[in-house]
Amino acid sequence: MRSVLFVLALLITSQINASTIVLWKCELLDGKKIEEVKKINSLWVKTVNSLGEYKVKSHVLEPIISADMNEFRYLDIYESPIHWGQTRNEIENGVVASIDAQFDEVSKCNVTSLYESEES
Repeated sequence: MRSVLFVLALLITSQINASTIVLWKCELLDGKKIEEVKKINSLWVKTVNSLGEYKVKSHVLEPIISADMNEFRYLDIYESPIHWGQTRNEIENGVVASIDAQFDEVSKCNVTSLYESEES
């Protein structure tokens, strides 16, 4: 499964010309729906994109077939490692604290990976 997600990430980045990717592994909390996650994620993207000139792209990867249908991924695409760092700094300063609280109400994310990509 990891190899499938990695290939998906590479395919997406080759089309978007991104250089820094964050992949989150998450699960829905009991009684919560993926539609809630997507709505909150759209708000998060709009908020972080209002912080500066660089734009984050984010995808919610919803399982079609999986041993755990409550598991999903976020794929966040940043223009550069510097862009990721600047955004991360804003997040740590509480800019999206209310949105983070909404994420925590619907999902739990335990694993994250940061990748640098280069278009071939």
